[in-house]
Amino acid sequence: PRYDDATFAALAVAAKGANATAWLVKSPSNCCRLGYVFKFLPAARVVALVRDGRDVLLSLLERYPTADPAGPLCLGRWVNDNAAILLYQKDPRLLFARYEDLFAGRGFPALRRVLAPPRKRP
Repeated sequence: PRYDDATFAALAVAAKGANATAWLVKSPSNCCRLGYVFKFLPAARVVALVRDGRDVLLSLLERYPTADPAGPLCLGRWVNDNAAILLYQKDPRLLFARYEDLFAGRGFPALRRVLAPPRKRP
C-alpha cells in the first residue's frame, strides 16, 4: 500500500508511543520523507541502500513497463530520490550502504555495519 505524509507521520508517532526499538520500512519513496522521519523519530537511524543505477532502472521498467526510460517515472524518479537523500548526507543518523556490498567479503562487514546498534551521540 502507498502511504501519504499524514499516514506516515501517524505511523511514526505510533511507533514512538509504543517505544519501538526497531522499525523497518522498505520503500524507496521514503527517501523523500526523511524530514518527517527525523522530525517524528529524532533518534532514528536510516539506512540508505545505494543500488547500481542500471539495476534500479530495470526494476522501474518492470514496475512501469510502458514508461519512457528517460522520463519522469524512471530516470526522473531515480534522480529525484537520490537528490532527496543527498540533502541529508551529512546527517549522522543516515547510513549509506551499497546494496551489492551487503553480502560481500569475509564476515559480511557491510551487513554487520548496517545491523550494528547505532552509536550514541555525544
